[in-house]
Amino acid sequence: MQRQGRLREQEAAPIFVGVASALDHLHQRGLLHRDVKAENVLLCTGGVAKLADFGWCAELSDRDARKTFCGTLDYLSPEMLRGEEHNHAVDIWAMGVLLYEMLAGHTPFAGRGMSGSMSRISSVDLKIPEAVPAAARDLIGRLLVGDPGSRLPLAEAGCDRAGAGTPRRRRRPRRAPTELRCPARVRRRQVG
Repeated sequence: MQRQGRLREQEAAPIFVGVASALDHLHQRGLLHRDVKAENVLLCTGGVAKLADFGWCAELSDRDARKTFCGTLDYLSPEMLRGEEHNHAVDIWAMGVLLYEMLAGHTPFAGRGMSGSMSRISSVDLKIPEAVPAAARDLIGRLLVGDPGSRLPLAEAGCDRAGAGTPRRRRRPRRAPTELRCPARVRRRQVG
């Protein structure tokens, strides 16, 4: 990604889906990653994306929240910056930043220095370039939401491993799912 600048939607979608699937798997098992970023995504043979670096990973029960300040500035969520308790929603926020970075070629909240970036993150000062496809702009907007409880769940954000780019269904739907177009050849590889 650093060599290419930004990715086309067809290149970014399978990476996003692979990482979202990995995070959803962790979250279902009560684990948080807390350091999702482009540098922690490994691209394997055949374009399969794998999540790496579990150094900040933590267990989280249904009643618990974490308070450790950790992660990478450009990917930190507003609640993490405020020093508030956090849960799996910090990973959802980071997925929005990752998708934005893949499609725009830069992180969404870059500011003048560290304090400028922190201010933009805290106020969710999000400006998505017109060059980013409409479906991806919508998805990014649903992931990068200031209120952690209002972020689109990862199970609704990614393409179903078995399907034709169809988002997975939740037991309690919150909003209409958003869909990224995943090439059929990539979906076939993710099933196995």
